[in-house]
Amino acid sequence: MRLMAQTNLRLLPVVGRANLRELVGIISWNDALAAFKLDHTYKPAEVSQEKTKAPVAWLGGVLAVLLVVIAMAGFLTYSYRSQRSARAEQSFIEGNALMAETRYPEAIERFRSALSTSHSNRDRLSLALALLKADRANEAVIYLRELIRSDPNSGPANLGLGQIAARQGDMQEAVDFYHKAIYGSWTENARQNRIQARMELVALLGKFGQKTQAQAELLSFLAEMPEDVVIQKQIGRLLLDYGLVKESAEVFREITQITPQDGDAYAGLGRAEFTLGDFRSAQQAFSSALGGNPADVESKKQLELAEQILALDPNLRGLNTSEKYARSRKLIEATLGSLDQCLATETDPMTPSLTQIVDAARKSLLHRGRPRSYGDATEANIALSEQVWKARVDSCGPPKASDELLGILMARLSK
Repeated sequence: MRLMAQTNLRLLPVVGRANLRELVGIISWNDALAAFKLDHTYKPAEVSQEKTKAPVAWLGGVLAVLLVVIAMAGFLTYSYRSQRSARAEQSFIEGNALMAETRYPEAIERFRSALSTSHSNRDRLSLALALLKADRANEAVIYLRELIRSDPNSGPANLGLGQIAARQGDMQEAVDFYHKAIYGSWTENARQNRIQARMELVALLGKFGQKTQAQAELLSFLAEMPEDVVIQKQIGRLLLDYGLVKESAEVFREITQITPQDGDAYAGLGRAEFTLGDFRSAQQAFSSALGGNPADVESKKQLELAEQILALDPNLRGLNTSEKYARSRKLIEATLGSLDQCLATETDPMTPSLTQIVDAARKSLLHRGRPRSYGDATEANIALSEQVWKARVDSCGPPKASDELLGILMARLSK
């Protein structure tokens, strides 16, 4: 009755509770009034079939209209969302293009537009990295930490936070983030990204003077060496730079076995062998490097230096006793000549101890006869050469480029 009063209708359809589309019957205003009478013998008015059909048809029409409205609403919602996604994708593409052109401020605005529409982690990460490239670390860290909250193992997000911590000088926090990046998840190029993250960490540790930690990171490469030869050569050079010379030589040696024509690999092997003091192996490696790349000026210079050392080294294997003795005399002559050259610029007179060393060297060179024992004479000459060289370093400081050969050879002999 209340519903009839509100709608001004005198006839209403009655539907099932479980299924609103199921028409149970109809009720009229008179039926409702009769329900309050005390006469329980009242029978509801019979409704003709024609009167029943009208409400049924009316209700069916209403339901049809509702279904059309729902369908239209769903279509419009889908269309709206599709348009928003398309706009976000377009902004993302434009942002990447601007990043490639290093137009970071414009790229930031495109990524910000994409994120405001999509709210996706992809766009959030792109915006954060663009801010980081634009030296806006304080803003970048906000988005990166949001990413970490939803995905703690995100490799790119942890790498970004590690880079920010390194810029701020907090190396402990930076190392933690870098390790999370190295062992974290990457949506693409996972292996390559992890390798690059570790190399970046090695460079940072070296920059902050943490050589031992840098060596530890480099040694981890040896346990799981990448298959990419270019990366292997990068690792070999880093091992050499951080004092892991034997490991470096091994890496380069394995590369030359796989790619025998790789001049860069032979050059790396030559530098490692030279540092180890194996000048004969260094000579062979530098020769192979020049065979693969004749324009390698540095390898040519190192080859000449190695050959000069081999020509002067009195302890070289394969020499007979007389050859070793002859070389020891040349060594005295070379070190004495370097000392005379540096003393020529000095104004102060020589000290008695220096005079004694110089006189002993000159006396030894004046002796032309055959020694009683080539072995003993060779050892005595080498010891005298070491004294002369020490006097030269004490008097004039570290050797110049012209004395590089002597400096290397004397350092090796002193060991």
